[in-house]
Amino acid sequence: FNFIVHAKDHFTKFSWLFALPSKEAHHVTLHLRNIFYTFGTPKILQSDNGKEFVVNIILNLKLNWPDLIITNGRPRHPQSQGLVERANAVVQNMLGKWLETNKSLDWPQGLLQKKTPYEMFFGQLVRNDHDFWLKIHQQPINKTIIDEKDLPESLADNFN
Repeated sequence: FNFIVHAKDHFTKFSWLFALPSKEAHHVTLHLRNIFYTFGTPKILQSDNGKEFVVNIILNLKLNWPDLIITNGRPRHPQSQGLVERANAVVQNMLGKWLETNKSLDWPQGLLQKKTPYEMFFGQLVRNDHDFWLKIHQQPINKTIIDEKDLPESLADNFN
């Protein structure tokens, strides 16, 4: 891998990073489509100045999303893309530290956090209460609204 696609949502500041073997449009389009299919299509897609593949990406994406607006930054003026440029600096710093800490040159591995977006964003596992509610529904409770003190002790512990 030689390149990174860095997609960033301007509202949430959430970033997606993907290692690419080349700057060919189909590699970039594949990752953008995966983001769009998962999170929805943005109204505007802002690109840096990599015009060598932007034209092909526009053609590919416009087939599925004709209302998508794609803008290009000003040539040799990275300040016009401040949000992504700052984020790129953070990514570069994080990857540098990862490479140093792991004594590795395999930088794509540094992009893999092996965590869900929820874990990355909130710093904890998703709280899945399915088992808890299943236990409650299996209890012989004859009223719709119950007090915590009326719960079996094994269930009440889940509230603490």
